[in-house]
Amino acid sequence: MTFRELDKRIRSAVHDEIERKLILQGLHEIEEAMNQCALFWLSVSGYTMDGKNDEVHHKTERSTRFQINI
Repeated sequence: MTFRELDKRIRSAVHDEIERKLILQGLHEIEEAMNQCALFWLSVSGYTMDGKNDEVHHKTERSTRFQINI
């Protein structure tokens, strides 16, 4: 389920305006946190996101920020 689908369900199921607003604010904060975590993981892995198309990831020419020893 996407955040957009969850947003629609919350809007149709929660009738109290204040409660609905608080739930949707929490949902938005969760979505933002997930995006920040994903961008951080991509950056430390040597990838970046294309600003024009959020679905495309390009491997950068530089090495990763962290070395992982196995």
